[in-house]
Amino acid sequence: MFLKEKFLKKLPIVIFLVLFFVPFFWFPKNAVDLGGDGNRLYFYDPLAFTNNVSIFGITPEGKALVNPSNHAYLFYVLFIAGIKQIVGSPSTVINIFNGFKLSIGFLSIYLIVKELIQAGKSNKRIFFYVDLPSILAGFFYTIATGNEKLIVYWVKALHSHDQVFLNPLIFLLLLRYLLTQNRWYMVCVLFVSLLFSANFAMISAPPFFAFYPIALLFLFLYVIVIRKVKIRIREVVIGLFFFLGLHAFHLIPELLAVFQNNTVATSVVFKESGVNYFTAIRGLGLAVVGIFVPSPATSLQWASFIAPFVLIMGFFQSWKKNKEIGLLCVFFFTTFFLVTANITHVGIELYKKLFLIPGFSMFRNFYLQWGYIFLFFYALLFGESLALVFKKIKVKYIAFAALSVVFLFIIGYWPFLSGRSVDGIHWGSKGVKTAMIMDPRYEQTLAFIKKLPDEGKIVAFPLTDNYIQVVFGMNNAAYSGPSTLPFLTGKKSFAGYQNFWPDPIPEHIMKFSKEKNYTALLQLFSLFNIGYLFHNTDPKIYEEMFPNFPNSYMMTSMPKTQEEYKEFVKHLPVRQIYENGPFQMFEFEERVYRPEVYIPDSIYQTDMLERIEDKSVSFRSAFIEPAQCSQSKIIADFCNARYVSPNLNVSMTKLDPTRYMIRVKQSGSAAPFLLVFQNSFHTGWKLSIDERSPLGEDQHVLVNKYANAWIITEADRNGKTEYTVSLNLETQKYFIYGLWITGFSLVIFVGYAVKTALEKEKL
Repeated sequence: MFLKEKFLKKLPIVIFLVLFFVPFFWFPKNAVDLGGDGNRLYFYDPLAFTNNVSIFGITPEGKALVNPSNHAYLFYVLFIAGIKQIVGSPSTVINIFNGFKLSIGFLSIYLIVKELIQAGKSNKRIFFYVDLPSILAGFFYTIATGNEKLIVYWVKALHSHDQVFLNPLIFLLLLRYLLTQNRWYMVCVLFVSLLFSANFAMISAPPFFAFYPIALLFLFLYVIVIRKVKIRIREVVIGLFFFLGLHAFHLIPELLAVFQNNTVATSVVFKESGVNYFTAIRGLGLAVVGIFVPSPATSLQWASFIAPFVLIMGFFQSWKKNKEIGLLCVFFFTTFFLVTANITHVGIELYKKLFLIPGFSMFRNFYLQWGYIFLFFYALLFGESLALVFKKIKVKYIAFAALSVVFLFIIGYWPFLSGRSVDGIHWGSKGVKTAMIMDPRYEQTLAFIKKLPDEGKIVAFPLTDNYIQVVFGMNNAAYSGPSTLPFLTGKKSFAGYQNFWPDPIPEHIMKFSKEKNYTALLQLFSLFNIGYLFHNTDPKIYEEMFPNFPNSYMMTSMPKTQEEYKEFVKHLPVRQIYENGPFQMFEFEERVYRPEVYIPDSIYQTDMLERIEDKSVSFRSAFIEPAQCSQSKIIADFCNARYVSPNLNVSMTKLDPTRYMIRVKQSGSAAPFLLVFQNSFHTGWKLSIDERSPLGEDQHVLVNKYANAWIITEADRNGKTEYTVSLNLETQKYFIYGLWITGFSLVIFVGYAVKTALEKEKL
């Protein structure tokens, strides 16, 4: 009996280890599971991702939108880089992180439920009535996580999917801290949050903001009301200040960005069209079928009824006398409503009212955003209910009941445990798997692109319906996600339709392509500073294996086959500079190319799309829409005056994606002229001459529908004929300030952790 109990107590550790190694059998050897909206390319090359993304508050793609949330990846990706340095292979790194999700998710839920069932009473520590229900709750949480019909998608961007194990882990550590008042748990919370920095930032919204406010409310109510433990407010406040200090490197620029226009953060958190979007997708929240019958395999759905059956039995046994169950039920049904949001007309209208809360628009995609918090309370309530059911069963029958539950879970969720649903099929493809072995020829191509001059962005053929790039690997699986070029090489690229926004520019690209109006198409490419063309000629990525998403819409206007694409390229003024298998690189002729920074030889006060087909329009022209001319007196005077193109010699040095230095030699006219910078318009971009104060916003004007331009007068250059122009993204300094605060906080935090450890050792 002693040996039996000794073994049973080690069962959670055995399950922990088994679950950790399960993902190592999901994918073929050396295969990498990348792609999706979040691309997950930081697993493949974390140092390149750091240099091209994390350090700079600007997107590396296309028009280069200001995005301070990039900074949140810094410590997270450096953590990944450290693991990759040890294990070597990106596929192994991915397996390790998938192992974290399963094993730590299981262990955290197990320990939370065990604490809830015991409620601090040591005399209740009976394996069959406490440990076993807790183990089953942890197992249920872990395997249900990867089930697409339970709202939470395994293929969701990893920076949010890390929350599968981070959420319960952080909750567990905070629970232990509040109950024991041992500061070491708080130290662990802060350390883990820093390592997984991307999961505690605007970039992880909305799942982060869906989970923590509700989970922390439950935690405080449970500790204060149920366990009647007094919370040390002073220490909690100290912990909060440590959190803010350690995360200052991304929180400061992110919070400032929320109140600015034309940033990614603004579009994520505040969006007026949220309620309309919610109304459009409301039918996707399948309350009963999607939650209580979560198995992805139709033939096995019956096995998933065990979880709701246990909940019902436990609820009817205890709803009157068990305060814990009552509190859990309140939060379970609240999150149940949020994750479905379509239960009766009254429920729909109530959810709409929530959009009045500032920032609630982030939850417009309700069936995805509330999944983590719902599953969390689902697992806790399942464990508590199972414990109550087991108390009504004789001990000799409990083992049989538990084995039956495990058996039903394994049957119901076998597609997930076996990896079949994880190594899935790309939507819109003809059976193409997601875990691909990188083609060495593509790696060599990326190395070539990386060495190209900084001048000139890249357009990638075939253009896709949105921003997606498809690359086949050596195992007939493929990457499908945001273009790999900017993230792995640092070169800005346009991979698809959405990269060319604002509307209606993408439609005009399709129109000109269909009409084979190469002059107008080249004007648009030039207006986006496109200097290179990358063509992946592999027919598998286009008409053969991806005839639908992400190509179906573009196929209506662009070439329908790769052979037609090759003919299309022949009509463009490009010369081939590289070829490796299906991967080809071309360079546009200088005559059809606008540099990233240029002085226009002519200016048109009109919507550029109205003159774009005019063959007389120079490739060095600029377009100012009439509405922009009324922004300030300086701009109005400039618009009303006759533009005289100055005789200038301009040379640009790109110091980094947020800093440019332009050397100007000028002769001839002293009239004001326009300097155009072909990145997305943002007030954070500042221009200064000879290190003097930046030009005011009354000289900063939107041109070419998306780009920055400044009116430079003779007074601005102080009458000089030779001078230096500096272009800087002002918002980048907030990252630097925040990084200093983070560094200072980290030093203090290390001291705090050492002090806590010494105090514990003394005790």
